[in-house]
Amino acid sequence: MRKYAQIVDGKVWGIFEYEKLPEFAPDIIMVDITDLDQEIFPDMLYDAKTNTFVEPPKPTLEELKQEKLEIINSLYQDKMNKLKSQYPQDEIKTWDTQRNEWQEWIKDTENAKTPFVDKLAEARGISRETLLNKIGEKVLLIAKLTGKRQALEDKINSAKTEEELNSIKITFEE
Repeated sequence: MRKYAQIVDGKVWGIFEYEKLPEFAPDIIMVDITDLDQEIFPDMLYDAKTNTFVEPPKPTLEELKQEKLEIINSLYQDKMNKLKSQYPQDEIKTWDTQRNEWQEWIKDTENAKTPFVDKLAEARGISRETLLNKIGEKVLLIAKLTGKRQALEDKINSAKTEEELNSIKITFEE
């Protein structure tokens, strides 16, 4: 059994074993690595002129930070999309108005003008206070998710070493 590395764009794409190397399309490059003294693994760089393999350059701390930031942004967006998927787009467009009226109500529960929320509550057959409390729960949920994302971003940006960066636990769960 012989061992081969498939090369794609100057990188090892995969390691395969064959009794006899099958015929491949001309653009598929297979390099016999059976008798090499070094371990070959995916993502290693291959130099066809010298028939040598080298480990890819280690990413910089800034590149690693960028990767982590992309992960937290993606997870945050997934959470927000899941929340928003429960509502039609036109209702989501009213969230700013609902939030603004909730903020006014928080400042002055007796005298706040909340015409939009008043109509919503009336149409739903619930009290204005009940609806404003429900709106407040959603506003605070979104604030909590956003705050967690921002806290993770701050930790990532302030990491001084790869070890410190790797110790950051990325989660949006309780």
